[in-house]
Amino acid sequence: MVSTAAQSERLYEASLRQGQVKHALKTALGCGLATAFSLFFHLPSGQFAPLFAYLLMTIGMPSPRLNWLLSQLAIVVSAVVSALVLVAFGAAPFLYLALTLLWIFTCVLFTNWFPLPATLGAMVSALGIFVFFQSGVGGALSFYVAYGLNFLIAGFSVVVVHTLLWELNTRKVFLERLAAVYALLKDYCRDAAWRVRSGESAPVESSR
Repeated sequence: MVSTAAQSERLYEASLRQGQVKHALKTALGCGLATAFSLFFHLPSGQFAPLFAYLLMTIGMPSPRLNWLLSQLAIVVSAVVSALVLVAFGAAPFLYLALTLLWIFTCVLFTNWFPLPATLGAMVSALGIFVFFQSGVGGALSFYVAYGLNFLIAGFSVVVVHTLLWELNTRKVFLERLAAVYALLKDYCRDAAWRVRSGESAPVESSR
């Protein structure tokens, strides 16, 4: 019985390590593909693409595709609102700053329900403030567009790696191994209960 318990524990640890390694490789592939796309298309602020891919493969799990769509929508809405505030009140910096901070606060209110989309929506507005004071209205508007395009490229890269370039039976294999671990534990518990009822002691393996 000792060997059965040890075997089930080793099987569980091996399955866990294999899953961690696979996810790390998928994350690296997603970031690399996002970097390649940003360089190929000469995207401005291209350093955001691998960062966004990493966020989707970490905070965006276990549904990176759904989080990509929701975050893309949040970024577009936040960028449009920020751009409208900028165009309307850019000549009055203090009023622009107050309204933008109010919008950022509104975005943050949704972090309990949509952590990644709300955070990225607030981030595009917050970074736009610094760009505006450094590069003016035109620079800020260009930044909003670049931010959205980089996230689009990052999301596409993650979907390609997560759906197309990686085996689609990963979840099935994981469930099969989980079932094997459960079967071993079930046998161990059944035998242990039988020994308790019969009053026998569990055999101890001799170390060789």
